[in-house]
Amino acid sequence: MRNGVIAATLMLLTSCDREPTEVERAQANIRAAREGRPIDLGPIDMSVYSGVHEGMTYEEVRGRLARSGEELSSNEIAGIKTVMYQWSNPDGSNMNAIFQNGRLVQKAQFGLK
Repeated sequence: MRNGVIAATLMLLTSCDREPTEVERAQANIRAAREGRPIDLGPIDMSVYSGVHEGMTYEEVRGRLARSGEELSSNEIAGIKTVMYQWSNPDGSNMNAIFQNGRLVQKAQFGLK
C-alpha cells in the first residue's frame, strides 16, 4: 500500500505544469532510447546560445546545441558560400545562425529564456 501511495505522489509531482529536472529528462531519454523513440534534448536556452561564438564551424555549433539546425537558405556568390540555419523550441523561441564558408559570422535569437 505504501509503495502505491509513493508512486501516486510521484506521478502527481511529475505531472505538474513545470519543466522536468535534468534527472527526469535523462531517465525519460533512457526509456525512449530503449524503446526506439526520439530523445528529448530539452529547449535551447540563453546559456546555450551564449556558448555559440563567431568563427565556430557548423559542426561545432551543432555539437553545442546537440541537434542539427533546419537549413533556411543557402547561396554562393563570388566564391563565398552562405548558409542560414534555424533551431526552434516548441514554444516558438529560436536561434538563427549564418555561416560563410563554413564559419559562423552572425547569430540571432528570439524569445530564448
